[in-house]
Amino acid sequence: MRQDVQDRESWAGRLLGPMHPRLRSGQAGKESGCLVKSREFTGIGSWSTGSLLLEDLIPAALDCLTSIDEALGKAWAQKVEACREASGDGDERIDYFDCADTDIGSELYEELCAVIDGRLPAYLYWGSTDGDGADIGVWVSHDSIADDRRSGELPSGDQLPDEADAVADGITQFLHVSDHGNMELYAIVDGANGKVWRSVWGCV
Repeated sequence: MRQDVQDRESWAGRLLGPMHPRLRSGQAGKESGCLVKSREFTGIGSWSTGSLLLEDLIPAALDCLTSIDEALGKAWAQKVEACREASGDGDERIDYFDCADTDIGSELYEELCAVIDGRLPAYLYWGSTDGDGADIGVWVSHDSIADDRRSGELPSGDQLPDEADAVADGITQFLHVSDHGNMELYAIVDGANGKVWRSVWGCV
């Protein structure tokens, strides 16, 4: 097992219990109907299902944040633990995730959601699906994509433009759409020999 995974299991186990199965198996995205390949972001899909309890949502959100930025995820896990300790009476901690008479957990989760949203790639969001309010995870914002395709802000098509032409036209991202409707977002990045397209995320 890689050292970074061992370290993540160690701190996650101490603070929150077992690491989310997505982080253990590397299978993020398979449950969502989105077949995600080796891309910049591979966390599309469900991270918590069947529950809207903060004791379930906060650990799932922390795991998602860790998959995006491990150092920030660790810092937030420590912040969560500090809030739990501060909510206790002396040496006896109160699990405020279950506590209906405090807003600490709700405020913490809302802030955590905003942090995740601010670090997700373009056109992805953290929240529930349209059809299931208790299916929480990272999803594609189809409405935002449709709006930006209509306005021309998000160029799209079934073939990537030449990198040099894209740079000359000021295009920094492109949505590849197959004839089956599969989507893959690309961004222009610096390569060894100039600008190249890099896959950001993909969804089948």
